[in-house]
Amino acid sequence: MHPEQRKRLSRVERLLAGLSRLVEGAERAVWVVAEETYFGATLSPVFAAPYAEEWLFKGIDKVILSSATPPDAEELGIDPATLETVELDSIFSLRRRPFIFLSQSPYMRWDTSSAEKTMQVALMDQCLEAGRLDRKGIYHTHSYDRARDILARSRYARYMTLDRETYEAAPADRPCYWLTPIAEEGVDLPGDACRFAFIPKIPFLRTVDSPVQSARAAADPGDRKALIPGYIDRIAARKVEQEYGRVMRFEGDWGEAIVFDGNWKRLWKMQKEPRRGWSEADKARARLFHRWFEKAWRTEWGTIPKAIKF
Repeated sequence: MHPEQRKRLSRVERLLAGLSRLVEGAERAVWVVAEETYFGATLSPVFAAPYAEEWLFKGIDKVILSSATPPDAEELGIDPATLETVELDSIFSLRRRPFIFLSQSPYMRWDTSSAEKTMQVALMDQCLEAGRLDRKGIYHTHSYDRARDILARSRYARYMTLDRETYEAAPADRPCYWLTPIAEEGVDLPGDACRFAFIPKIPFLRTVDSPVQSARAAADPGDRKALIPGYIDRIAARKVEQEYGRVMRFEGDWGEAIVFDGNWKRLWKMQKEPRRGWSEADKARARLFHRWFEKAWRTEWGTIPKAIKF
């Protein structure tokens, strides 16, 4: 069999296995389909807890979960009273993994104007010109529509692609930028495969028209998890940490992440200044970022940051 045919067959077999698990478990929890105009469709369970025991814990009494961005205990059906948490510092040098917020960035919302989008793309282009035209990097666009919008506005569109295979095949010493909404987790791009990550928008959950939010309400009208103090912000913070994590994969690696969304100011303020009137328990739950991430960012940048290199 030709290698390419074998590769396609393997993909079909994995797809079939995934669909079989979906059919077998569909009666236990509500699932939603989020349509994607470029890649296909994403199927997600509204409640992951019904699957945690079967696919993760498998009847084991004591389990160690290890992650840089762990989910909430409730999401996996774990009683918080039975959970012991240990948080460790990162062994990665802060000099090799800066996280930067560009203070002149516009606020990105559902009604962001075309002029604001153009200004944001201009800022990203300026950051490319500040020493990043000799390397590969990714743009976490959160949608293919936004990816195409950036592609249409950027002066460096000739170096950009929506295709992962094209990006991975590009030489490491030449500019190539992957515009994608699907690289925040499960993607390994070590070393020269990714030297920076641009975050054009803080990935807040859509609380109005999100299919997952709608399905939650239909499945359990009493479920108000989205209203728990800090929940929406905590999920956004976790995704930012995951996006940042694409650029630093091992101790000798180096890379940087830059945010171009003014909403970062509010998210960081939530980390430092919990809302008045919250109980101590609510304040503890509302802590957004882990220690390894918090140490990587300390101030805003009012000027275009120069690229790092080791």
